[in-house]
Amino acid sequence: METSAARRTFTFTSAATGENLSVTCMVGCTVDHEPDGDTPTHPHDIHCNIPGTAGELPLYGPLCDTGSPEEFRFLSWQIQSRPFSGRPAERLPFVAIEVIDDHFIEYLDPDTLEMAIRHLQDQVDSLRQAHTQLISVRTAHLGRSVLAA
Repeated sequence: METSAARRTFTFTSAATGENLSVTCMVGCTVDHEPDGDTPTHPHDIHCNIPGTAGELPLYGPLCDTGSPEEFRFLSWQIQSRPFSGRPAERLPFVAIEVIDDHFIEYLDPDTLEMAIRHLQDQVDSLRQAHTQLISVRTAHLGRSVLAA
């Protein structure tokens, strides 16, 4: 996806106060802000977004409603900012990671994102150990089941 290096500025009418407010997007924002300027808008609804990659994971079992594999968004990310947020950290660009369908880890600044990446890598290493152990346990279990039958 191509993003623009130019920062766009637009004006909208605050639905809360009636005043005209100007906003400058973060570099690379892909949101079409034209509708925000067409009608009064609540400032807290103004946001900027740069979509990242959206991974999908086919899952089976109790998470699925249909009984067949379903695709879930998994470890997707996006860069966002909310210029009129009451939370100062949201006014600066931050990363939101969608762990799995609509379950997010949000407001990650660069240092916190690095910490999350390290933790995810540690968890991936741990999952690789779990995979090796699971193969061993299943092999032993199936070996016993065959002997017991």
